[in-house]
Amino acid sequence: MVGLACAAVLFLLALGYMAASLLMDDKMKAWVSKEVGQVFYSVLIILVVIAGIGAMNEALRILIINTGTTGWQNYTSQSVCCVPPLDPNVPSCLRLPTRPCHFEVAFDYLQLMYESLRSNLLSYFVNHYFNYFLSNLNIGASLRLLIHLGGASVRPLAGLAMGSDFFSILFDTAIKNMMLVRLQQIFIDFFLAGFFPIMLSIGLVLRIFYFTRKLGGTLIALSLCIYFVLPMFYVLSSSIFFHFVGGWDPGARSVNIGMSYNQTDPNNRLPFAQNGFQFESSNYTRYDASNETLNVMDVCGTSSQTETEASTGPLTTFKGAWKSVQGGGWYQTLKSFFTTTAFSKEGPIATLAAIMVFTLLIPFLGIMTTLAAYKVISPMIGGDVEIALLSRLI
Repeated sequence: MVGLACAAVLFLLALGYMAASLLMDDKMKAWVSKEVGQVFYSVLIILVVIAGIGAMNEALRILIINTGTTGWQNYTSQSVCCVPPLDPNVPSCLRLPTRPCHFEVAFDYLQLMYESLRSNLLSYFVNHYFNYFLSNLNIGASLRLLIHLGGASVRPLAGLAMGSDFFSILFDTAIKNMMLVRLQQIFIDFFLAGFFPIMLSIGLVLRIFYFTRKLGGTLIALSLCIYFVLPMFYVLSSSIFFHFVGGWDPGARSVNIGMSYNQTDPNNRLPFAQNGFQFESSNYTRYDASNETLNVMDVCGTSSQTETEASTGPLTTFKGAWKSVQGGGWYQTLKSFFTTTAFSKEGPIATLAAIMVFTLLIPFLGIMTTLAAYKVISPMIGGDVEIALLSRLI
């Protein structure tokens, strides 16, 4: 397509030069000379872009796995930016070999955020379910007086409704955040597999023609910024998050995010939370929008023994949590939670807020950085500086 576009433009410019020579029009000759220079400049841009993408991918991979602490280097080189091992008993390499390294680290970062939210969401759900169920238990009595039927009904555990409402708000916020994280993952796959190759190809062709030069430069700059700048901002965020939680070893990740992770301090856990979710290779769920196998039979089909045992977990949790409220100690349990843990610096609200910084605020800054890079690169290759619709949306 690029070759045909160049041939067509050069042919038209040759006709224009002949017409200018025939008409003795110096202005037209100058315009033709200028356009010939633009064609060669377009060819140079095309060669640099095509040859530079692969080199840039490799350069970013080397940069990612050779910077930062030793823990970060080991994790990225052995778990993310690696080739999956032939031996299935070696689970350290988590990479799906379908994306460049910087895209893989960005995707892995979002998956860690999703798993962190999911583990906290499970704790919120257990606490909400337990408090809601008990707070709505009624004890009723009736007595026939004359011709009227009198009765009374009381809810002795109504005080647990406060805990139910508290965890309901956390559950709602966390599940919305999970949806936005998954949306970002889908966008990353879309940018890599759809937007970047198509828009870059169209931009390279349109850059050659005079009347579409600005649009072509815009598409080239926008596709390059989305391909390099946006995922690299996620890589930076992943490195910050890695050091924020103290790091973890390749293939055996234990991320201390959430109230239910601290198993040594009983005052720093949710009232009815069980042991924390551990990010090990056996339960680290990888999501690939282009190769998703989930279907309706996964939900409605015949349950296996493992799935049946997993579904009885909430009942086991409820049975164990009931011991905490027997004998009248339920008010004290809830009071202790709200006075010492719920609003503390490391409580569930603060924990969820910290995760939301990495899942909402930092990606927004990444978009702003991408647009800032676009405004610098686009004029260099003859594209527009402002995108009217995008500027209005922002």
